[in-house]
Amino acid sequence: MFVGEKPGDYEDRVGRPFVGPAGRILDRALAEVGIDRRHREYRGFVEDLAKIRPYLRRRRGERQR
Repeated sequence: MFVGEKPGDYEDRVGRPFVGPAGRILDRALAEVGIDRRHREYRGFVEDLAKIRPYLRRRRGERQR
């Protein structure tokens, strides 16, 4: 089981966890140990702790962290 903290911007738009940059990192890490999560025999579970990306109100000119 792999649990992410919260969905990133891309994951929030797509509605699935680990499909953006974090998903590519996860896929590379799994490939190093011989696991392909796209394979039908993969029995892992991937989910985010939070279902939606929290909205943060920023002041004008403030950058996202």
